[in-house]
Amino acid sequence: MIADHIRTLSFAIADGIQPGNTDRNYVLRRILRAARCDTGGRWVFHEPFFYKLVDVLAKTMGDVFPEISREAEAGGGCDSGGGGGV
Repeated sequence: MIADHIRTLSFAIADGIQPGNTDRNYVLRRILRAARCDTGGRWVFHEPFFYKLVDVLAKTMGDVFPEISREAEAGGGCDSGGGGGV
């Protein structure tokens, strides 16, 4: 489940979408929130970790989707310290 959310978030951010309060930005924000909630309380997050998985995704999908690799190197435009521990 987490891998699906990371993939969706990474591709959307690589396409220039940022989490926000309106339209597709809000959808992305909800996906980010759902990624944290979909663990059903089995995982407890003490520090942000989603950003750590982006490099794995870039290595896996970077040949097919070079924009993922470019955005991962550039930081993708998201604050790695945010996300409420996700």
